[in-house]
Amino acid sequence: MANEATRIESFGNLNNHEYQVTVANATAISKGTLMILSADPRTAIASSGINQIFIGVANADKEASDGATRIGVDSSGIFDMTCVAGTLDIPAFGDLVELSGANLIRAVKRNTVSGADFVSGAKFVLGRALETGSASEVIAVKIPPW
Repeated sequence: MANEATRIESFGNLNNHEYQVTVANATAISKGTLMILSADPRTAIASSGINQIFIGVANADKEASDGATRIGVDSSGIFDMTCVAGTLDIPAFGDLVELSGANLIRAVKRNTVSGADFVSGAKFVLGRALETGSASEVIAVKIPPW
């Protein structure tokens, strides 16, 4: 995979912000992969698009068919993450961000900032941009302890 997130800074005790999720044995996952909830209970896969519920950043590599069905994810901290390509939805300093593909982020859509649309869309928020990005640029993103 490409564009994996890289930890810049942890908040407090690193172990307080890591938890285990269930993954498929046959799936390979790279350290730094942005993981999403895919099923109940607490089952995760790699991000692949928009409107996905972020659960954390994979904190170790997992080989395909290695017998492991659990992986640790970091649920808070400051990470370098890659902005979406193109000119639309590029995060600016202070913007809330969401997933926009495999290990990509974008600014939360401006038309979902009030009322019921915001409430239903809030579940897709990943964190806050700490820098202004440009197409395909790597920027610092703060993931709050959810």
